Amino acid sequence: MIAYFPNSITFNMTTKQARSAYHAGPCYADVEKLRQVRSIRIKLRAITDQELISALKPYGAWDDTELKDRKENELRFLWLAAADIVETENL
Repeated sequence: MIAYFPNSITFNMTTKQARSAYHAGPCYADVEKLRQVRSIRIKLRAITDQELISALKPYGAWDDTELKDRKENELRFLWLAAADIVETENL
């Protein structure tokens, strides 16, 4: 499935992967685990720092200082992508 972001970035992962990272309760550890999956790492490496920031900034949840952290941005991005896929599937 594909997640769509405001700056035209798309990110795909399986529904199973998305569900593993977006669910009721704390998700941070599960998103971190998903971030370590080889296919996900390869896709994340293809996204520049600026593209990640541009994808996250419209949500307004993080300030400029917080958006300087690449690892946290990847985790935020993955969680949002997983949420988009799971929520779209539930429509």
